[in-house]
Amino acid sequence: MPHSSEDLLNDQTGEEIIEIDENGVVHSKGRTPSQLKSTVLRDPEGEYAVATELEADKHLLLTVAEAQSEHRWYYEQERLRSFPAFNLLRRDGVIVAAEGAIDTQNNNTYGVRIDLTNFPYALPKPFPKGWPLHPDVPHKYNDGSLCIMRSAQWRTTFTVAFVVAKTAIWLAKYEIWKRNGHVWPGKHQRH
Repeated sequence: MPHSSEDLLNDQTGEEIIEIDENGVVHSKGRTPSQLKSTVLRDPEGEYAVATELEADKHLLLTVAEAQSEHRWYYEQERLRSFPAFNLLRRDGVIVAAEGAIDTQNNNTYGVRIDLTNFPYALPKPFPKGWPLHPDVPHKYNDGSLCIMRSAQWRTTFTVAFVVAKTAIWLAKYEIWKRNGHVWPGKHQRH
């Protein structure tokens, strides 16, 4: 079911949208997105090449120096600009999540909240926001988060933007799965 990006992301949670400057200073941008643009995932050939496994695109990763820098959140934000519908959120001075919307090639918009507990040392957890996940879908965890990769594959040089890209691929596969009789496309890994 299509949803509007505004509807999916317009609730109040006590968290604020932030921006981080090159000096690592955090600035509040408010409590709700003002100009929301969806992150559009399209397949230029008109086929489902998007459902192939993601190759680690260097602009979505950090260098070791950036990952270890005291300004890591600034570098994270710069990579996240590849997905303008996504914002970093903080609560009580701590960045706790990223939220945004992803449009698929079937013109459906999915709200996503990425829980950043223990980031960058643990795999972030993308959750559906404002839409129900099919109860029989494979590649999800018991807590309702989407299985975009195994925890053992996570590296501290991976970014929130990398998680958004992996989530977009998961959503493309999810839509194929719903249409093709519940056969998950592509490679499978054990959870």
